Amino acid sequence: MIKRASVIGLGKLGSPLVASFASHGIPTIGLDINSEYVKALQEGRAPVQETDLQKYIDQYHWVISATSDWEEAVMKSDASFIVVPTPSNPDGSFSNKFVVDACEKIGMALRAKKEFHIVAVVSTIMPESSEDEIIPILEAFSGKRAGIDFGYCYSPALIALGSVIRNFLNPDLVMIGESDKRSGQDLEMFYRAVVGQKPAIHRVGLAEAELAKIALNTFITTKISFANMLGMLSDKLGINVDNVTKIIGSDSRVGSKYLKAGGSYGGPCFPRDNRALARAAERLHMETFLPQATDRTNTQLIQNLYWEIEECLPTRSHSVGVIGLAYKLDTDVVEEAMGTRLAQMLAANRIPVIAYDPLAEKSAKKILDGAVSFASSLEECLKKASVIVVANPYPELANIDPAMLGGKTIIDCWRIVKKNRCLRARHLINERIRGKRIADQESVWLKEHTAACDGCGTLLDELNS
Repeated sequence: MIKRASVIGLGKLGSPLVASFASHGIPTIGLDINSEYVKALQEGRAPVQETDLQKYIDQYHWVISATSDWEEAVMKSDASFIVVPTPSNPDGSFSNKFVVDACEKIGMALRAKKEFHIVAVVSTIMPESSEDEIIPILEAFSGKRAGIDFGYCYSPALIALGSVIRNFLNPDLVMIGESDKRSGQDLEMFYRAVVGQKPAIHRVGLAEAELAKIALNTFITTKISFANMLGMLSDKLGINVDNVTKIIGSDSRVGSKYLKAGGSYGGPCFPRDNRALARAAERLHMETFLPQATDRTNTQLIQNLYWEIEECLPTRSHSVGVIGLAYKLDTDVVEEAMGTRLAQMLAANRIPVIAYDPLAEKSAKKILDGAVSFASSLEECLKKASVIVVANPYPELANIDPAMLGGKTIIDCWRIVKKNRCLRARHLINERIRGKRIADQESVWLKEHTAACDGCGTLLDELNS
């Protein structure tokens, strides 16, 4: 029975896991080779930026501890959750280097432990990694047998950065790949104490869980890319893609989740899980098409944005404003983020870029390396740019004064400016200036709005004259 937990790795996922376990009164000890992370947790500070993490640490500090001592982490817990990086190899597969390193040290600590201890890998790994590589390492360094002397499970967390704690405590499902029934049952009982009775808990074989994790994310990315493909088609047709996806999503066989045309997907999981599934198939000499097509569609969206910007820029000396550099709102992670990749592409072609994303600015500067400038406010970004790209749907855009935009072009990937009637009108007017087709219903709306709004009416009169 698991009454105490240790979390190996205190990064973007590990630290929130510590807080999540602690929120249910579970004594949890965190371990990391980064002494600064350990020191931060010991002092009651969040080692990383994540929504509500500091609040949870403040509230549940009495059951949270941290160490750099592997034997202490194992001896003072009943289960160790490994949450370390598994970086992508050039071929798209995941490297188990850091997982193996952790298992060597856990294995050595297990030699001296008499009680049954469960090792649970949370990091995403390739199919067959547990049985072919990880369990043999644990057995070799511990001198014990998996499923008999200690337990092993693969249990990936289905979360998104920026909402890790909320996602972990309120999951749609929990996945447990088990080496033996005892370990799976103990881990299931532990999770029930954390997530409650509502979510389904699936206990399956190790390789089944490994495949299910990357397959699930690949299905979601396929759905996102499909919606974005419809968005590209709708732009060419001059129609509202949201009406199209609303129809499709209302079919119970499809569902509306993730079926929204917008920015390309990014972050540390979606892109690489997609590529990992394709690589897993290649290893088995099986040809796949869907993961590769999804990845190409995702990349093409950014290229299309770049071409649209080139069409809109008065000259290449005019600045492009990129609103949103992180891969999503409420996080500082810029890994494979559309806004950051677009900024890189523009800067590489000597087009000035001014970007706005206060949460991700520090992370983005490490990648963009002085190639772009950063606005201290949304208003500054809008004021200095000639063409504005809405890469992330900042809700405050709906409250921006339209007068400050003048005749600027807004490329709104998320259609958030429609919440501001004047911004929507000026966007449609600019579309007409550029000779783009406007849907009949949008033309009707524009006529009604400009008849009641003097400022937008004047702009439309100038266009018509």
